[in-house]
Amino acid sequence: MMIESLAVVQAQLGDGLLESNDFTTLQTDGTTKFGEHFATYDLKTESFSYSLGLRHVFSGSANDTLETFKEILSDIDSVQLSLGREAVSSQILSKIKNTMSDRHAAEKLFNELLNDFRADVLPTIMEKWDELAVEEKEQLTRMNNFFCGLHYLVGLAECSDRTVSLWEASLSENESSHASSSGTQRLIRTACKAFHHRGSQQCGTSTLFRSYLKQKGIFKLPLAQFIGNRFNILFYDAAGVYYLQHHMVQFLQSVHGKNVNRLLQSVLDDLNNPILIAGCRALGLIDKIVTGPLWRRLEESSVSVLDMSYTYCQLKVKFDTWANDSSTLIDGSARCINDDVIHDDDVWRALIRPDSSDTMTQELLQLLFNTFSVTTQRLLIDHLPDGIHHNITDERIVQEIASVPTTNVSPERDFAVLDRYLREKPNAQLISLEAMVLFAHNKTSFWIAHLSSDERKEIFQAARKLAPEFKEKFRRRREEIEREHRQNMEKRIEENSRKQLKEAKEKENLTRKVEEFGGLWTKRAEVESGLESCTTQKEKKDALKLQINFRKKVLRQVHENSDIFKFSKNRRQLTVLQLMQNLLMLIDNSVSSTNHMIMTHPELLVGKRIRHCFQVEDELVWFNGTVINLNPVSMEYEIQYDGEEDTCSFTLLDDIVSGDLELQ
Repeated sequence: MMIESLAVVQAQLGDGLLESNDFTTLQTDGTTKFGEHFATYDLKTESFSYSLGLRHVFSGSANDTLETFKEILSDIDSVQLSLGREAVSSQILSKIKNTMSDRHAAEKLFNELLNDFRADVLPTIMEKWDELAVEEKEQLTRMNNFFCGLHYLVGLAECSDRTVSLWEASLSENESSHASSSGTQRLIRTACKAFHHRGSQQCGTSTLFRSYLKQKGIFKLPLAQFIGNRFNILFYDAAGVYYLQHHMVQFLQSVHGKNVNRLLQSVLDDLNNPILIAGCRALGLIDKIVTGPLWRRLEESSVSVLDMSYTYCQLKVKFDTWANDSSTLIDGSARCINDDVIHDDDVWRALIRPDSSDTMTQELLQLLFNTFSVTTQRLLIDHLPDGIHHNITDERIVQEIASVPTTNVSPERDFAVLDRYLREKPNAQLISLEAMVLFAHNKTSFWIAHLSSDERKEIFQAARKLAPEFKEKFRRRREEIEREHRQNMEKRIEENSRKQLKEAKEKENLTRKVEEFGGLWTKRAEVESGLESCTTQKEKKDALKLQINFRKKVLRQVHENSDIFKFSKNRRQLTVLQLMQNLLMLIDNSVSSTNHMIMTHPELLVGKRIRHCFQVEDELVWFNGTVINLNPVSMEYEIQYDGEEDTCSFTLLDDIVSGDLELQ
């Protein structure tokens, strides 16, 4: 039944898209659900949004995306031909004048491939194509590519997190600029997990916290769950965390006391960090003044993509101004988009209330608006002055892009519905899920209701007739995807084998060369002696590079400063002295790491060769030996010294600390 309904949807697409004389906009997107990749294709006219297909694909590459699009057009033709009508795919393709995407690299390449495919088809359906002037041909084949406004919000959030992370690292040694996310985002995420009812079910405390807030006169939690929310979530939740910070601290201290789990303890620790609180305040102010109003404008039905060009230019000017002075955001007088009215609520009043964090917040805001300006210039360059979509006055182009939406949210909604179906109906065939998504999106039942009884009968008969063919196509597509997965797996196995063989040969060559230089240098004296045997500066450099490379690639030694394994800096080769200093640091790091491991796990010393220092009369004498046993009660090691028949017992850990014992 579901497969037949997919054929009915294809019939609707053929009729609906041919009836419209509008230029259309193709909206594409891809996602991965439960390890499988999916691609969706929506077609927007001036008055309606159609979903052409939501297909299971091998990958999100541009070629796969185009081939799947061609397959969907072929399916539409199959339905039309079964109804005794002409194929419509070429006409549908010719009306596609615009694309809307998130500008992923694959999407950009797909737009180019689509443009070429469309340019090849146009001469076959347009009369007297060869008689047209070159300019007319170029105008007909040209396509307009647009960027989703909501993905611009995602871009602002991503650059915000990087900027906040660097700012935190400059103020606190506890925060690292190399962390996967900033401490401020960590606080926002963990607070949502702890206090939101859709957060952590095991470690969260949402029920008690809601009761606590109600006693304080707060009846709505100004937080949203991160799962299922992507656009503006960082800024919105930052405002909520800043507003509730004191309530959160008092709740955790008074209700949970010392009986807090690690999640709640992490939240409490971060809430007591003024740097992270200032970060939340800065992001919260951006939500109220910038991203919140921007999202509402993007969602206004009366706003066109050309109107957004003016808005984006406004944003760029504001960002440049606030990068130098953001004090008006702190006092709440700043406005961003058309003097938009701020949602005046308790959260807003808390954000603009004078506070000890004013200075840090303003400092961070100015850094953020600097990065916002750069990000805006990069992502929205087509809409800014001198951009191809800025201040368009050509009526022909205005007519062409009338169907372009401000966002690419339509495919995102298709994926949201698919995600729900995959969870609710885990055993359903993917072709059935595609039919359900398309049937609902295109309001096919409404279209069927307006057909005559004869038309309905004709379409239903054609759908039943085509069902086996559609099912067979689906089966072949599944087999093809499985075949491509197997080929990809075999290719990866081959590449990994080749890579492992190459690494083994490299290790073998490095080991052989190190042996030619007298072995691995493990002490300063060995380094100095080895360098003395070299006659030229080049030989010394080669020897040092060899020792460093051996530690990196054979011993797989790591160091907190990865630059220590490099042989140049700022495009200049390191000197012999610099290379020697790096090697000595690696040697010291290796010794200290080994010693620390043995102090933590004393049993690791058993079986090791050692050099042990004793004072014999007035001299310090080193004896070589092997550790053969450990008494776990007395923590004494049994040692067999070279040349001695009897074993001796000593507590060696103190000697490691004092330097009187070394590993060989």
